Amino acid sequence: LIEAEPHGMPQPVSKNAELILNSENLLIEFPIKKNFFGKVTNSFTAVDNVSFSVRAGETLGIVGESGSGKTTAGMAILKLLSSKGVIAFDGKRIDQMNQKQFRPIRREIQIVFQDPFGSLSPRMSIGQIISEGLEIHKIGDAVEREQMIIDALREVELDPDYRHRYPHEFSGGQRQRIAIARALILKPQLIILDEPTSALDRSIQVQVIDLLRRIQQKHNIAFIFISHDLAVVRALSHRVLVLKHGKIVEENECEALFSSPKHPYTKELLEAAFFYGQNSVIAQHTEV
Repeated sequence: LIEAEPHGMPQPVSKNAELILNSENLLIEFPIKKNFFGKVTNSFTAVDNVSFSVRAGETLGIVGESGSGKTTAGMAILKLLSSKGVIAFDGKRIDQMNQKQFRPIRREIQIVFQDPFGSLSPRMSIGQIISEGLEIHKIGDAVEREQMIIDALREVELDPDYRHRYPHEFSGGQRQRIAIARALILKPQLIILDEPTSALDRSIQVQVIDLLRRIQQKHNIAFIFISHDLAVVRALSHRVLVLKHGKIVEENECEALFSSPKHPYTKELLEAAFFYGQNSVIAQHTEV
């Protein structure tokens, strides 16, 4: 377990890769106080004018401490939270769409949640969980869906016979693979990974990271990887965006950011994450 540290890096992305998502001046506020007439008089800014983009086959890592706005930004991209600013997906302004207009696009943007135990319904079989999106978007008939479920389980390296079983019969790592299969079956262009390995043992984390890299390379999917675990982010991301109190404090290519951080907050995060690491640049140059 001690030696099971995330390692390696993703395949390089072509400079001509298609732009999948572009966000400009993303602003997300939550009302704190309203007057007698219901007008908001005070609000909390969770994400403050954040801009970023993701290309096909690229992973953008978003890091920061708890409360920095990482997950909130991801929820806004999925239109699960109201926001201001530009959110363009595949060249379309989804921030201007209502839920009905956005519904056909929703299959193109999937999410894998942090908790592999709470994100799967205990009342549904694995096959029902994975096929739910197919039914909602009316994709295929019963026979075709069954084959898609089998293919999706094989994609995440699970036995297709598992589709007849229920979530409580599986470990955390297996459940997270099922959650990944649920996202993959709709063949999305973008998957938001919200701390998908934080609830897993270190050795299982490494396996899931390797799986995600293989899936990305095979299908050319864009990932937004939200995490506070910098070792995992380094192993999976092409670029990294650092948030603090809802603002971007630094953004750079992954290896450049890890080897030569510019902002004091980024340096603090790296020193805290790799203080005990054997192979990190920060650990090698920190005097204890």
